[in-house]
Amino acid sequence: MGYDSLESSLGVFGSIMAGLGVKLADDSPIKRDFDTTTEFLNDKRTMAENAWLEKWSRRVKEFYDAQIVVKRLVDAVVALRGQARLKGRLKKVLGGPLTQDFVPDAAKDHFYELEMAALWAGCGFAVELAEPDVVISGNGLSAPLGVACKYPSGLASLHEHISKGYRQIAKQGYDGLVVIGLDQLACKGMSNFMDFRQGSRHPLEVMESLTADAMTRLVALRAQDYPSERPIDGAMLTMSAVGIYGQPAQLTSVRHVTVQCDGASPGRADLGVLYRGMQAGGAS
Repeated sequence: MGYDSLESSLGVFGSIMAGLGVKLADDSPIKRDFDTTTEFLNDKRTMAENAWLEKWSRRVKEFYDAQIVVKRLVDAVVALRGQARLKGRLKKVLGGPLTQDFVPDAAKDHFYELEMAALWAGCGFAVELAEPDVVISGNGLSAPLGVACKYPSGLASLHEHISKGYRQIAKQGYDGLVVIGLDQLACKGMSNFMDFRQGSRHPLEVMESLTADAMTRLVALRAQDYPSERPIDGAMLTMSAVGIYGQPAQLTSVRHVTVQCDGASPGRADLGVLYRGMQAGGAS
């Protein structure tokens, strides 16, 4: 992680938050993450290298968690600045923890919407924080796509989330897709201190296998166990995590995306445009 870049982005983030009239509450877990990150950056700037390295070697886990939260939140907010509904969405995020511990929390559900919107914006699409959750347009799309974002924590509720997502999209009159984050399902019970160097395969290969297999099983189970519900036709599975990787070792964000659409679906061409746009933008 480039600390100069992070420090610069924190300044932009602070200006955006001030402009929105939004502050982190003193008892917010996220505020502790920002305080920890600010303390580290100040120490790195003002202390001798051996001194700050010794101090923070005793607080590695604390700083690891804080860095991930701060970087992800700052990047999303900076990418979405100027969005009319950003303030309202942020208020739903800032009251809870965003720690990468794969423990369910409503704040993480709402943040998933922001993070995906920021991802599409970064890939050149126009995004609007509007019902169903996000509306995507431009960059080659023939018409706006309505997106319902779901971040389930249990298999029992997965198909309920999918059905609700399709209803949300239909209610707004859009063609679109349900986007499902698998992080809490795939990583449940795992250590949140992730060292990607420990595996025999690149983390992207692992995520690709997991999302592709999950999509295949999801489509089959939907038809088998939920025949009265709308079949899966227009869906995206995402998996993302931040861990230690590379030489020299540093925090590295990894994400993989799998898209599904029925061969006869009228929205197939636009989903292809969206997927290729994400590939070109380095998001899949």
